[in-house]
Amino acid sequence: MADILPPVTTKEAFEKVDNSNLTRPVGYHFVDNEANDLLKRGYFRGLNLYYYPAFFDKKLHISARTEPEHYEIGASYYFHPKLEFTGYVNTHGGLTASVKAITDNLIIVAMTELRNARLYMAAAGFEYLALNYRAQLLFGSDSDSGGFGASYIQRVTPRLSLGGEFYRTSVYQKLGVGYAARYETDKMVNASSQSVTQ
Repeated sequence: MADILPPVTTKEAFEKVDNSNLTRPVGYHFVDNEANDLLKRGYFRGLNLYYYPAFFDKKLHISARTEPEHYEIGASYYFHPKLEFTGYVNTHGGLTASVKAITDNLIIVAMTELRNARLYMAAAGFEYLALNYRAQLLFGSDSDSGGFGASYIQRVTPRLSLGGEFYRTSVYQKLGVGYAARYETDKMVNASSQSVTQ
């Protein structure tokens, strides 16, 4: 246990954290996925294959993914290093397309999904990237409902990130809140996430 947790001296314990030197944490959704995957014993995430044809000058990426329930093939095309178009087709009869634009402080994503040749889902997201935190707004609707969500995560020490989320769906007028924590060292990552819906 001593090699996982770094030793803390009395001087270090009482030092104030310099927020200007903290790095940006991973996204809230990433912590949520990490926590959920850790709780699923023997969970198979799938087999991924990526191919980068040289004749497109590294602008085209082709990928295939197999999971226990289905298989999908996709492609991403980079019009510019900060502008990406991605599309996937899967064996459930689904077609997903998304566009992602990245600036220094903002990520904008628009996505749509067709299932059996009918519009199933449309969504848009905006994520603000600051020096030591990230904030995200999501809006979307699917064939049954619509909703929005907001999340915020901040690195509070060099090893600890804390965050929270709020979401609302139009089905049954459900509201939810959640929180997440992520502690990382050079040898391990601990992630915890919890959501409450009313």
